[in-house]
Amino acid sequence: MIRMHKAISGLLLLVAVLAMACAPGIASSAPELPGGPVRISEEAAKRLDDKMTQALQQNPSGRFTLSVTDEEFSSWVAFRVANEPEAMITDPQVRFTQGKIFGAVTLKGVLPFDLRTILEANVKIVDDRVVFQIQKSTVGPFPAPGFVRDALSKAINDTLLEAQLDVQVTSIDIRESEIVIAGQLRNSQ
Repeated sequence: MIRMHKAISGLLLLVAVLAMACAPGIASSAPELPGGPVRISEEAAKRLDDKMTQALQQNPSGRFTLSVTDEEFSSWVAFRVANEPEAMITDPQVRFTQGKIFGAVTLKGVLPFDLRTILEANVKIVDDRVVFQIQKSTVGPFPAPGFVRDALSKAINDTLLEAQLDVQVTSIDIRESEIVIAGQLRNSQ
């Protein structure tokens, strides 16, 4: 997680510095995600903790299906990731819609000012692993160049690979305000 934060921070710093050199003093703002803001709550984060425990640890067959809502995932990131001392993000928002993942986050401590970034991404399964591909991204008011999107996608995929070592993902379905992931724990096969 720390490695991903450093990679993302470094890339976003580069883009932000280039953007600010072209247009100093522009305030950053984020366009609203499809469907508007996602409600954040400790209760929703706890629901996701409980769902993960039930799906991954309390299932003797090792097969699982995990259904996660926008609210649960955004809340989990807000309370379990953004609250960490080394985290450089605030106000995470994730929306599952149109068969894609839309996300927004404010970067703190990367530059002398806060920087809002948004993204639109696809996910698919390749060799039993979830692969994340950023289709569009903005840093502040500017679109992120392709090499930045590719580097961010790689950093996220490297982190996902580490997290999925014991899991074989068999399907992923992005529905309206929900993502459903099915799979098998590798040690249960």
